[in-house]
Amino acid sequence: MLEWEHDCFLAHTWGPRNETHEQVIGIGKELEAIGLRIWIDDANLKDFVSVDIVRGLVRSASVVVFVTKLYLEKLNNPDTNAAREFRQAAQKGIYTLIPVILEEELLDPFKWLGTSGGYQLQDRVFFDFSSEEAKQKNFPGLVEKIKELGERERPFNEFDV
Repeated sequence: MLEWEHDCFLAHTWGPRNETHEQVIGIGKELEAIGLRIWIDDANLKDFVSVDIVRGLVRSASVVVFVTKLYLEKLNNPDTNAAREFRQAAQKGIYTLIPVILEEELLDPFKWLGTSGGYQLQDRVFFDFSSEEAKQKNFPGLVEKIKELGERERPFNEFDV
């Protein structure tokens, strides 16, 4: 049986002044501190962005999708890296996607309607990280979900050669 190289892939947009990216890096460090192996663009983009992203998705047990208004907007444009990455992630199976909400206004999934991401994610259980208090409360549940998905058998893929 093949092992997952990464427990989770952290999908996000960088946001204005890289604010979202910095927030996701912080969450990633917390996940690593408890022993989870993450894929994040800062550490894993090397030669060819699209190949590195696909390889990261294939070798990750789950995809943590950090939902912001900007992220949902980018998913509506099929030519953005976010949309390409999301389509590839969804091919792994919707059940492998773990939405994490970073903005309070998006805690109501009906506000995701009209977006391609909302179409895919609106029925998924999500984790509220819209405030520091919410993040602290919901972090253990996110970890549990990542670990649960990591227990699945990893299929062989052409990126394994």
